[in-house]
Amino acid sequence: MKSLLTVAAILCFLITGCSQESDHADVTKVTADYVFTNGKVYTVDDAMPWAKAFAVKDGKFIAVGSNEEINALIGDSTAVIDLGDKFTMPGFIDTHFHSVAASIITAEFDTGDQPDNEGMYAKLSEFAATQEGRTEPLITYGWHLANFPKEGPKKEDLDRVFPDYPVLFIRSDGHGAWANTKALEAANITAETPDPTKQSYYQRDENGNPTGFIEEIPAYFGVYFPMIGDISVEWIEEKVAKAFPKFSSAGLTTVFDPGVLFAPNIPAMDAVHSYNMKNGANLRVSMSHYSVNQQDDFAAAQEMIDNSRSDDLFSDSIKINVDASIETGTGFLKEPYIEGSGYEGTGMTVFPIDEFKSLVDKSYAAGINMHFHVGGDAGVDLVLDSMEASIAKHGPDKARANMTHVMMTDPADMPRFTPAQTGASYSALWMMPGPSMDVNYEVLGKDRADAFYPAGRTAAAGGYVGIGSDYPVATTFPSYAPLDSIEMFVRRARAGDANAPMQGYDEDKLSLEQAIRAATINNAWLMNKENVFGSITVGKSADFVVLEKSLFDVPEHEISQVKIEGTWYKGRQTYASE
Repeated sequence: MKSLLTVAAILCFLITGCSQESDHADVTKVTADYVFTNGKVYTVDDAMPWAKAFAVKDGKFIAVGSNEEINALIGDSTAVIDLGDKFTMPGFIDTHFHSVAASIITAEFDTGDQPDNEGMYAKLSEFAATQEGRTEPLITYGWHLANFPKEGPKKEDLDRVFPDYPVLFIRSDGHGAWANTKALEAANITAETPDPTKQSYYQRDENGNPTGFIEEIPAYFGVYFPMIGDISVEWIEEKVAKAFPKFSSAGLTTVFDPGVLFAPNIPAMDAVHSYNMKNGANLRVSMSHYSVNQQDDFAAAQEMIDNSRSDDLFSDSIKINVDASIETGTGFLKEPYIEGSGYEGTGMTVFPIDEFKSLVDKSYAAGINMHFHVGGDAGVDLVLDSMEASIAKHGPDKARANMTHVMMTDPADMPRFTPAQTGASYSALWMMPGPSMDVNYEVLGKDRADAFYPAGRTAAAGGYVGIGSDYPVATTFPSYAPLDSIEMFVRRARAGDANAPMQGYDEDKLSLEQAIRAATINNAWLMNKENVFGSITVGKSADFVVLEKSLFDVPEHEISQVKIEGTWYKGRQTYASE
């Protein structure tokens, strides 16, 4: 087997930082901290896709190749781990993962994967029965838009379960909420309270009084922050400490947190940093400011960037909403919503288009990467137009753009992605029939809804396709496990169910190889970090997972069931199965 680089060449750089003219190095001076041998190592590196062994020093891969080559780096202090022919691959990356928000809103409980209101109310009642005498507010999530009429749920229904303390129940897609009477009172939301924007509002009865249904984040934050009160670093850290180890158990080593949500930006960074200092970082977290309802959040984004702590916790991006939710009539479309859908026209953008383009240009010129929430095909076109204009004005390679969700794309736009330094992270967990997809069929018609999430066609056109689970946001299947997303990219059907119906077109499925790349090196590209992590390659961060079986040796519907036996981040084991 040909090694990725010769051991002598690698050690030359490690020992002396030698120039290209140097031909020799004293290899006896360097030994690995860890050597892993006898594995089925899928590197996701095109130069050498498979290997048997690799070596790690100071948190980075220093050699990848055969057992014989890697054994040369074993010294007296080297820990040697026999992989036992286990399938080993780069650590998983998720480029749309609300790590802090998930920590907060799942800290006590959530309704989980409950497809109907009967199951949801049962879970709520079960939890409420354990809370006798409680007065402090509750934040949780998990109800589904499709299970209620368009005017949404009512506060009185939530009051019947939670009459005594404020409760804010976040919708499963993250773009709406349901408040009980105590929560509305705590936030002083009344008939006189203005709606934050046209897209974000308090549903009202015929007298203008809020009904308890709240659409979009700015409006429900108007309840959440007054209801919760002061949010301390310690309060956030307590939630993070419960959640972050779970993420490692799923094989995650890097996440992009697109807008902190449910906590102020800097205290959230402080909380994760404090957790890392006490426990050792178990995954890399890149955070961004969420620009959603202001003309220009450039300064807030820059503040987060300036507060980057290390390569374990940093910010180099801004999240910008292009549009909102197609199923609520607020996606930005090239063709109108269908007649009788209850929505008119082609939807809307969050920002006026000239302001949007200005923010993109300002961010690109400053070298700030951009993460776009976009659903409609006109929104995709707007992102590409804006990026192309900024590249023409300022030159290439100053920043990258990642469009997330990307339900709809005009096929003519797909070849534009990579030249525009733009890729797409799809929420693969949404690629299944269900109540949410039913709504999209109702408002768009069969042809457009069938073409949702065109990952396969985008990849075929040369676009970088990644995984952005949006956890804890979900349609009906919340999961932080990348193997669920990988399986659903391959099958476009509910993970783990061999008989589950498929959503969309066969041509929009990914091969297993493509799906693995989506969860590793492609996601690194989307973060503009493909030279730092994302593959088992000499010089990159030693982030990897060991699985009980090869993903290539199991039926497609069993991919999600393969057990994670161990997770390593920067050469340090962060999870071991029992």
